[in-house]
Amino acid sequence: MNINSITAPGRLDELSQFTDHNDIDILLLTETKLDTQVHPSLYKLDKFHDPLANHRNRHGGGVAIYVSAALPVRKLQLAESDQFEWIWCLIQIKHLSLVIC
Repeated sequence: MNINSITAPGRLDELSQFTDHNDIDILLLTETKLDTQVHPSLYKLDKFHDPLANHRNRHGGGVAIYVSAALPVRKLQLAESDQFEWIWCLIQIKHLSLVIC
């Protein structure tokens, strides 16, 4: 989902309603428009792990992954790069492991 600034007024409430209403376990966002100056508590969703994020700047870009607190998740640092806006993570769903980037 292209969120076009996760810190826009009301945006986090919209996301929370969307995830609750649609029973979402994994949510991938683009255009979060975050940087390291924005504390993660400002874009945390209830019932989800702390978001995995890769920031660019407040003027554009940025990606985030939200994973339900009911699912084990681990960020994979092995493929991280300053050249690309991506996040790699491992999510365990019953006997299946998913790698998402």
